[in-house]
Amino acid sequence: MDHKLHPHHGQEYGDISFTIQMLGMDDAVFVGIAKSYEKKPIKPTDKKAYEMLQQFVYKCKDNTVNVLGIVVVGYLE
Repeated sequence: MDHKLHPHHGQEYGDISFTIQMLGMDDAVFVGIAKSYEKKPIKPTDKKAYEMLQQFVYKCKDNTVNVLGIVVVGYLE
């Protein structure tokens, strides 16, 4: 497995990337945006929701990324 961890700061897990087989591509790049645990649901107006959206949009503009996932230990409202 060729996964790479991209650590953040504080209590955040960070992001991860690795290659997968998908849609006839043997080396499609998967990037997972990971966020730390939240006891209460994450609302669209929360800072964490804004950060996830910001990271998502940034990675959508990255032409080296083929698959993008968001990993949250909790609930998104």
